[in-house]
Amino acid sequence: MTEENLQLNLFDEEDEVFLQDFKYGVKVCTYCKKELPVTAFGTIWGKFRRSMCRGCFTRHAKIAEKLYISAPPQPDNCQCCGIKTEIIPNKKKGSNKGVLQLDHAHETEKFRGWICNNCNQALGKLGDNLKGVIKAALYLSKNNTDLILKTIRNI
Repeated sequence: MTEENLQLNLFDEEDEVFLQDFKYGVKVCTYCKKELPVTAFGTIWGKFRRSMCRGCFTRHAKIAEKLYISAPPQPDNCQCCGIKTEIIPNKKKGSNKGVLQLDHAHETEKFRGWICNNCNQALGKLGDNLKGVIKAALYLSKNNTDLILKTIRNI
């Protein structure tokens, strides 16, 4: 039996959860960087695997819970892009919840600000650090640092 046939026998082809899984049924956690079996990753809506393993997800949830308690109130605008956000009534808790998300530095576990989902995902995909953001800026400007500085001055 070839490795490809083994893979097909291990997972039901119809199961949407495995659409994201890699060839040999393993995935790399975006936080701990360990290669783990796909079963070590929880699912979202029963269709997609989370990017972090269950252990990292649990640790991250505990950190976020502490930060939510001590975080300042949500502003009206995303603190990254400045776009105004809507407030959505939260019927379960009797309070209002905005579409802003709590952002924190993963290395220091400190609150950074309230940002929109688009900014949160963009920062995460760029490595959640200044180096990734600067590399993207250099790419967009075709390595024109004068253009980057001019843009910074106009912000």
